[in-house]
Amino acid sequence: MLSMDGEALVLRHAGRRIVLERRGEDRFYVNHRDFALFLLGFRREKGKVVEALHGADWYPGENFRGPRSFEHPAEWKAIPGHYRSYNPWLSNFRVVLRKGELWFVNPEGDERVLIQAGAGVFQIGQLPTAEHVRFDTVVNGAMQRANVLGADYYRAFTP
Repeated sequence: MLSMDGEALVLRHAGRRIVLERRGEDRFYVNHRDFALFLLGFRREKGKVVEALHGADWYPGENFRGPRSFEHPAEWKAIPGHYRSYNPWLSNFRVVLRKGELWFVNPEGDERVLIQAGAGVFQIGQLPTAEHVRFDTVVNGAMQRANVLGADYYRAFTP
């Protein structure tokens, strides 16, 4: 449950009172292990919060007007996960499947939608000049490799 305490946004979770730390407009760090991997984000319509987002989790609010179930290609189920590399500029990223869309999440918590541009190829973000990621090598139903700007990333067996 979320509430305001003066200027602070507070989450009551697992018997604790957690003050959220702002990380951008409508984006917050939650200092609790259940929220360790992703920032908690909110989306607004006409100034009112309509949904909360955390990784692959989606929480529609009472003001949400829209579909509540979503379709996606079956082959996308193999893609979500944590990918790592020895690249010093981008050492890792995560991909989540939320509301029927794949999202690229960098270590700072920035999220960009993945737009399918071909078989296993996705544009990162909506800008026409955006980078692309290519996924390949499925083993036991999980994608094992991603290539971003010529650098290979491999699935890490961490959450």
